[in-house]
Amino acid sequence: MRVADVLARTLAAAGVRHAFGIPGGEILTLIDALDGAGIRFVTARHETAAGLMAEGSALASGAPGLLAVTVGPGLTNAVNAVANAFLDRVPLIVCSGIPEGRFTHQVLDQRALLQPIVKASFRADASNAQQVIARALAIAQAHPRGPVLIELAPSTANAPVEVSCEGDTRAARQLDLESLHAAAERLARAERPLVLAGLEASDPGVADALAQLLARWPAPLLTTYKAKGVLSERDPRCVGAIALSPRADAIVAKLIERADAVLLVGYDPVEMRASYVEPFPNSARVIELAAAPRDHEMHRAELTCVGPLAPALIELASQLPAASELWPDRAPERVRAQLRSAFSCDPGGVFSPLDIASVLAAQLPAAIPLTIDTGAHRILLSQAPLAQRVGQVAQSNGLCTMGYALPSAIGMSLAGGGVPVVAAMGDGGFDMVLGELATLRDLALPVTIIVFDDQSLALIDMKQRACGYASRGVSLGANDHVALARAFGGSGERVTDRVGFEAALQRALERTRGFGLISCALRPGAYEALI
Repeated sequence: MRVADVLARTLAAAGVRHAFGIPGGEILTLIDALDGAGIRFVTARHETAAGLMAEGSALASGAPGLLAVTVGPGLTNAVNAVANAFLDRVPLIVCSGIPEGRFTHQVLDQRALLQPIVKASFRADASNAQQVIARALAIAQAHPRGPVLIELAPSTANAPVEVSCEGDTRAARQLDLESLHAAAERLARAERPLVLAGLEASDPGVADALAQLLARWPAPLLTTYKAKGVLSERDPRCVGAIALSPRADAIVAKLIERADAVLLVGYDPVEMRASYVEPFPNSARVIELAAAPRDHEMHRAELTCVGPLAPALIELASQLPAASELWPDRAPERVRAQLRSAFSCDPGGVFSPLDIASVLAAQLPAAIPLTIDTGAHRILLSQAPLAQRVGQVAQSNGLCTMGYALPSAIGMSLAGGGVPVVAAMGDGGFDMVLGELATLRDLALPVTIIVFDDQSLALIDMKQRACGYASRGVSLGANDHVALARAFGGSGERVTDRVGFEAALQRALERTRGFGLISCALRPGAYEALI
């Protein structure tokens, strides 16, 4: 067995079924070994997109994503995707070739380049291959999750190696029962408690345990954008999502200011704006359930319980007395209604981004995931009650990278066995990843792309004008998105009003093979006063 075979088979045993990248001479043996282990190599058109596809596959499958890149531009092109996995806490294995021989062509310090944005770096050889990949998988999947680099030289990949049967014998983190008991005592005394769930709560098991807790102790729930769906946003206990909208923040602040207790569940402030430094009132008891120790100093907590979240929530629910009435003045219901009203639309008005969000919230089935690209449209979609289940909505929020939605949708659809996925993008982000329409065509996946077409980088345009500056560098030319989709083998249509979008979306959701695009014609300045 070759070293590359050891890596590939260990990855397959961890649930990895797809690798993403662009072939290069230094990773040919690895690609061969992946195929032999039952891991399909998917050729993207750019390594950044390949890394985002790997992240999408990780979100859909629960197994780590796998990005395989060659040396030089192969690795350097992937930096944005690796940084995204680092700040969005996505487990990602980055397998890279390394140059061999006495020359300087394409030679750079790859480990130094990625050092700030990976949890660890390893170089595999015949003496340590099995241990390296096992260690890399463990580190990538330990909270806070993230990317790990494994370098593999071509000659090493072909080297023979013997495999032992040793497994990972490290003990799992245990529950801190004493702290959980103290947390339950403090929360039981609260009359106006809040629960704030973050990205660590977005695992299905954690979401189920949180639902059990809220069934017994019905505190109102706020979520970050990446935790949308930990409880269905149609559930009256789910007040809404917070992170990046000043308009939403101003409404929710009224509730946070009045809370006498805050329970943080997997909350990671990597998602939040600067206004969420110390956001909780001094009078409130802040209890934190965290999957990993915190070192950010972004908020205070009088009690932190570090350990597996699902068992902690179940234990906490067993110790909290059943509560029939919290917030007797029903303030959470009013705030929830204010949030819905603030981001609602006039069905008879000019076609607006809010119309698109409203139609998606009404028509998108729970079974179909939605990926959202970075831009003004993302903030509006994140305020819409779109998520009916955990993991239904995916977006880049720690790094906030443009060009995320399409490759992530490809990875999610592929990992899900060809399930339909909807990708919502601004025209600027869509321009960045046009080449991946070819990847989408080759895979024949039923992905629907919704393009918010206002011919501008709207969010930056608004920020420029808020600073008193003239709009510069934010205008985009008009593209025929429908023609582009058709040129790459997909279908497309352009809509100019809500009724047209409703009909186009319904047709798109019925597609079972091949991709489609809906270009939504929006007026200039369509996002003004909405965010």
